Amino acid sequence: QYSDEGKPSTEAKLLQEPILLYEGEFTPNIRRLRIVSMGSSLLSAFGMPLALTISTGSVPLIGQIAIISTALCISLSSTLFIQLVTFPYVTRLVEIPPLEGVDVDFEDRVFKATRINVFAQYKVQEFKMKDVVKDDNHPFASVKVN
Repeated sequence: QYSDEGKPSTEAKLLQEPILLYEGEFTPNIRRLRIVSMGSSLLSAFGMPLALTISTGSVPLIGQIAIISTALCISLSSTLFIQLVTFPYVTRLVEIPPLEGVDVDFEDRVFKATRINVFAQYKVQEFKMKDVVKDDNHPFASVKVN
């Protein structure tokens, strides 16, 4: 199935095309939510101290520390909560089929799962079926990949 130049032939490339198993409907919303959440956290982390430094009011130092701490705690905790809730959400799942004529056991089937990290970037993870185990530790996931 290779050409004379050692490259896969067109026929072999077609055999290797991934099979789409799942595509998440909420992918654009989750990505947008992560971008807004990270942006507001960064804005709070840098904007609040800057605003209190520039302000001309006479807020005592302990008051400034309390205001900054409260704002940072609220903004960062909401970002962490969004991360916790949406981390296991798989945005796309594809199966990588074996080459024609190659028998693969059920446990050795290869998949690629795409998720969105805390910085709203797509992260692709390749795994085999034998790497999938039941997950009892996360309230929003039923399985995980080791």
